[in-house]
Amino acid sequence: MKRRTLTRDVTSRLGAEVNARPKVYIAGPMTGIPEFNFPAFHAAAKAWREVGWDAINPADAFDGDTTRQYRDYVAADMAVLRQCDAIALLPGWDGPNARGSVWEREIARSLLHTPVFDAADPVWPEYVKLNPRTPLSVLPRDPEAK
Repeated sequence: MKRRTLTRDVTSRLGAEVNARPKVYIAGPMTGIPEFNFPAFHAAAKAWREVGWDAINPADAFDGDTTRQYRDYVAADMAVLRQCDAIALLPGWDGPNARGSVWEREIARSLLHTPVFDAADPVWPEYVKLNPRTPLSVLPRDPEAK
């Protein structure tokens, strides 16, 4: 497997708070899944927080309100995703009803050049805390990464 190296200026995303925790966005399917898959989102966010990330959990958006228009969730997710240092994908992220997580992954990967991880495999972010300008060497866990 080839390694993919991404150079990231994490300081610019974290502002003056160099000691701030890096942010990971949790993405996955919600539509058509009992409880909108919130238990899986909460479990993943907890696991990523335990290894040192500030986990951004879309299940917490709008205090868990699931009655809004889809465009409201898209707007909120886009604003938050742009501020994240990585994205973690839940199982089924590319399923037939997972339209949100498909575009979230594509935007993170193609436009923002954000590392993509498996949500079930939290990685230690210590390299970001110790040296925010260190290039991130990421083993591609994304099925399309080469």
